[in-house]
Amino acid sequence: GMTNNVETFERPDLFERDTWSKQVYDVNAVMRAIASGVLPGAGLPLILFGHSRGGITASLVASRNGSRVAGLVAAAAPHQGDALDKQQKRLLREQGFLASPSSRTGQNLRVGREWLEEIEAAPSNSDPLIAIRSIACPIMLIHGSADHTVPLASVQLLAQAADERARIVVIDDASHTFDAPNPLPTDAAVPSNTQQLIDVACEFALQCCPPTNTAL
Repeated sequence: GMTNNVETFERPDLFERDTWSKQVYDVNAVMRAIASGVLPGAGLPLILFGHSRGGITASLVASRNGSRVAGLVAAAAPHQGDALDKQQKRLLREQGFLASPSSRTGQNLRVGREWLEEIEAAPSNSDPLIAIRSIACPIMLIHGSADHTVPLASVQLLAQAADERARIVVIDDASHTFDAPNPLPTDAAVPSNTQQLIDVACEFALQCCPPTNTAL
């Protein structure tokens, strides 16, 4: 539901109609644009990064793209694609939407019935634990110890599913956003926990890239 105007959701109707498969489609569209030269980066190793729910999306994409993805970084990612309780699901079915207020923009956004219907039609297609088991590339799981939105137990469950392919980094006292305001002003100092997230992710990404030929 966002456009180039990042200060708001200009298309809240699209936000309401969002599903996991649509998010996967969007990421795949960007990957195709890179591979075809429409966007820069053709031929370079591809590292996927996703924060929070984006970590689930990145995991779903990585599980379906095999050797095309060189590495996956999931930060503060939940271990469930569907975390609604029975009452929330009943309300979503009855009224066709659930309220999802945006703390950043102040808008009263909605999650539509289509999101739940897609999950219930094929639960395994949006299960990050199933997805991560089939990911062939190296995996980095980053979490904040003070994350009150997604519990630390989620990263432990994801790591168990990934087995030896996953590396966990827990950043002490970091919040769900790793203390970064949303959006972070371009002239503002980067919070230390945010910088640590960036440094860890970039270091991992470099490790996923093949060594360059430095011979003269």
